Amino acid sequence: MSDLLSFSAIFDEVFLHEPLLTACSLFFEGDFKLSSFLGRTLRARTPAQALHADLPRASQDAPLLGFILMLDSFRRENGATRFIPGSHKWPSVPDEATGQTGTQHPDEVMCFGEKGTMIVFDGSVWHGHGANLTSGNRRSIQGYFVRRTVRQGFDFRTRLSEQVQTRMQPLARHLLELDQS
Repeated sequence: MSDLLSFSAIFDEVFLHEPLLTACSLFFEGDFKLSSFLGRTLRARTPAQALHADLPRASQDAPLLGFILMLDSFRRENGATRFIPGSHKWPSVPDEATGQTGTQHPDEVMCFGEKGTMIVFDGSVWHGHGANLTSGNRRSIQGYFVRRTVRQGFDFRTRLSEQVQTRMQPLARHLLELDQS
């Protein structure tokens, strides 16, 4: 679901979360903006996602800082996100390097947490959700931030209604790039 900000102001609190913005300040060492923001449901009995990088580290749009807010606890059995530590420094992306992106990687670490936990990660690290072996769904809110000079994944100026844009405070307007021409 890609229009969370249109449903309720409660979702604004996620991308305005002070520790997340502090992480962005340290990561980017300069001005940044929100590029995408969506709700995700990992359906029951979904197989593991192929390992991927949201952005190759050599991309002109790099770096990218991703975040995942757990609306349900992340466990091995319900498809917790798996990461390959250090892979953000590797010169290749998963499909180029292994050809077996859907299989378990020997260096993978699964990120478990209770609902309300937030994961923050370099978007060029290899990652993907595990298999949801349960009969229930696992939900999260996900997004990423980019440097101010990079094009956003979502154009919030055209996606958000005038009413939603009007409720946004100055910091939110800046992060969503609502006042750019």
